[in-house]
Amino acid sequence: MSSLYEKLLIAVAAVRIICYKLKTAIFGAPTPIVLLEARVLCLGLDGAGKTSILARAASGEAPGAVEPTSGFHVRPIVSAPWRLELWDIGGAPAVRPFWRRYAAPETRALVWVVDASDAARLAESAAALAPMLAEPRLARLPLLVFANKADIGGWDAGVVTDDAISAALGLGGRAECQLVRCSAVDGRGVADGFEWLARALERREQAIRERT
Repeated sequence: MSSLYEKLLIAVAAVRIICYKLKTAIFGAPTPIVLLEARVLCLGLDGAGKTSILARAASGEAPGAVEPTSGFHVRPIVSAPWRLELWDIGGAPAVRPFWRRYAAPETRALVWVVDASDAARLAESAAALAPMLAEPRLARLPLLVFANKADIGGWDAGVVTDDAISAALGLGGRAECQLVRCSAVDGRGVADGFEWLARALERREQAIRERT
């Protein structure tokens, strides 16, 4: 019985190989998907929702209970044609002085997460972001700002408006920057943000190629 089963498996495998060769001969070999890789730093105050946004982007599903990030996590996210290696660093006050250590030479972009439901911490978020934007390795990189928890208080206006966030963080004079309202809970805006980041990385790569 086992011998008959093994022969059947071999026959099925042979048929599949023949079908694949015929398909390749007629339509050509499938083009492999090649993803470009980029290391991205993800920062923001504790409780802003960095880890929840990345969990939503990675799985497409609502994140469950998320423990505060005490150190760092690295999470890969695909936003074609890029495979983004997101470095999620804890945002507690004791951790913030060490953020600069994660601004490695190969870092290609910065993601900043703001809690759009907490107006009281907007100034604190701005004060924490300012030294990172002054960091030489990050100063000219694309900056994606997620205004998370935008579903709280009404999507269109919310507790903290886009204009208030942009003004507080000083985003107006930055060349490659995008503010995206999002909700890690229902997923709105998360994919849009990473799609913008993928396009920004491509524009940057194109500019580098033209200079060389």
